[in-house]
Amino acid sequence: LVIGAPSTTTYSASYRALMPSAVLKYQFDPEAMVYFSYNKGFKAGGFNGDEALGSFAQSGYGPEHVNAYELGLKSTWFDNRYRLNLDVFRSDYKDLQVDATVYDTRSNTAAFFVTNAAASVSQGVELETQWAVSNNFNLSANVAYVEAHYVSFPGAPQTSLQSLCAATYVLPYCSVYANPVPATSDLSD
Repeated sequence: LVIGAPSTTTYSASYRALMPSAVLKYQFDPEAMVYFSYNKGFKAGGFNGDEALGSFAQSGYGPEHVNAYELGLKSTWFDNRYRLNLDVFRSDYKDLQVDATVYDTRSNTAAFFVTNAAASVSQGVELETQWAVSNNFNLSANVAYVEAHYVSFPGAPQTSLQSLCAATYVLPYCSVYANPVPATSDLSD
């Protein structure tokens, strides 16, 4: 579906990154080892193609970088009848690419685009267990806890509540914002 005349504007960009990785393993028992891994990741930037975005379509978004760390244990016990794997991980993102929404109160429409958050962290722990009770019966359990947040995201697009309050400032819901409602939000921390 094409609305209006197609744009004749051409955008171009080139992105490169070095992405090293390393793993250290130590087999402290024939059936158990610990490891530490480091990976550097990269995702190229790009451009938003929706003309309804106005300046957001022209601005595009930058590349995303991550430094990922993992420390873990992989082990089997009781003649390989019980498996226990445990790891903790952390990923430090710089310029994380995130989906955002721009709400146009005049036309009551929304446009979606990609932008960059300055910095974010994702970290957690994973536990995997498996017990072979018999040759025909296995029990397993997997548990993961992940905590993620923006470390820094100033100038983020308005939240849904901000967009609503910008259109119709209704008390008490909108009292958390100044009137007029700011065009951006700060999602840091």
